[in-house]
Amino acid sequence: MLLLFDNWVLLRETALAFVNDTNVAPINRPNGRVQLLQMIGITGDELEAMQTWNTLGVLTTCLQYMPSYITDIERDSFRRIPVVCEAVQKGMAQEGSNTTFLFVRVRIN
Repeated sequence: MLLLFDNWVLLRETALAFVNDTNVAPINRPNGRVQLLQMIGITGDELEAMQTWNTLGVLTTCLQYMPSYITDIERDSFRRIPVVCEAVQKGMAQEGSNTTFLFVRVRIN
């Protein structure tokens, strides 16, 4: 699936995953703790893998191809890399799924 974005650029990333930002330590403030998150653009089939296995497992498997979880909007799906595909299949078979799903529909009038 492709997503139409600014200036008619076609993106393969159609969803977002989140991880704790490893560059900034959590901060304790008077009103509570602040932990920064990093958003990672993911493709439709990567989202499917995260739903059938788990998000962190898939992201950890892809980390060697995406240093510091920086999204390259021109990349193809990591599921096309044999090593990643095999690791995801193995994780699904051994661990099953522990990922819940949240779908939010936004309506703009």
